[in-house]
Amino acid sequence: MIATHRHEIHEPVRFVHAQRSQNAPIVDFSRLSDTDHHSKSDKAEWLAQNESLGRKQGMRLSFYLLVLALLTLVGCAEEPTTVTTTTTTREVTTTGPVPREVLVTQAPPPVRVETQTVSPGPVYVWTSGYWRWSGSNYLWVPGSWVLPPRPGVVWVVGHWSRRSRGWVWIPGHWQ
Repeated sequence: MIATHRHEIHEPVRFVHAQRSQNAPIVDFSRLSDTDHHSKSDKAEWLAQNESLGRKQGMRLSFYLLVLALLTLVGCAEEPTTVTTTTTTREVTTTGPVPREVLVTQAPPPVRVETQTVSPGPVYVWTSGYWRWSGSNYLWVPGSWVLPPRPGVVWVVGHWSRRSRGWVWIPGHWQ
């Protein structure tokens, strides 16, 4: 009969004071029996390190939540201020040759919806904004308040008119 001897090698558990990687094994001291050669100081040190790691993670999470809450509340601090500006234009009527029509092959963009500002006086008339052709593209000209050239006249809004080969601007005028 051959006698077999079982030799167990127990090495002390070494603790490294660095953050544990995701794949590092976790030693569970609660499953060790009294016959294992781990001392109570090893177990205490392990418990202290795990508690410290948990506190650090909790503090980091608290910090991130605080930053997130502050970023969320930044937009709630103050109502936006509404600024109303009034532009006044004086219309000058001249006599002279009728300007030739400029034919634009590109259709104008849809007319913008504007907020009409407060009138600077009871006799002013609001003239709507319009798209002006610059020679290469359309530019928006905002609406403004205008003084009529004489009492009793009415402002006729300018508009783009479709022609067979493109679009022509019919300017606004007093009638």
